[in-house]
Amino acid sequence: MDAAADPIMKAVTALRAAGVAVAPIGDEIDR
Repeated sequence: MDAAADPIMKAVTALRAAGVAVAPIGDEIDR
């Protein structure tokens, strides 16, 4: 995994665990 993306993925994982909708965040990362 890209080292720069690792903190982002950790944050996304934390948001998913908190029940936050993260699909839009993932879409922004893909762009």
